Amino acid sequence: MPEIAKVFEDHQHLGEWRVEWFDDDGGCEVEIFIGPNARDQAIRYADHQYGKFEEVSIIRELTIAQGSAHIKSVNRKISESNPSRLSARPR
Repeated sequence: MPEIAKVFEDHQHLGEWRVEWFDDDGGCEVEIFIGPNARDQAIRYADHQYGKFEEVSIIRELTIAQGSAHIKSVNRKISESNPSRLSARPR
């Protein structure tokens, strides 16, 4: 079963929002949105294209162990798709 699409702000390029979706065969579709309404555009795209999506926050965590630093990205779910929520948002 394909994964639910993920909507998130790019952790290297703040202000850019991404929609990522992986199919059953490991293929990936990525759309990037830039500009003052990038988050809203990404959410609308994910809702229209995939129907279900999760908005997640990518948090980089720094771990220092035995003198070496390790950085890992952690996905934290913010919300799941809810089309009625989208239409009620002020523009």
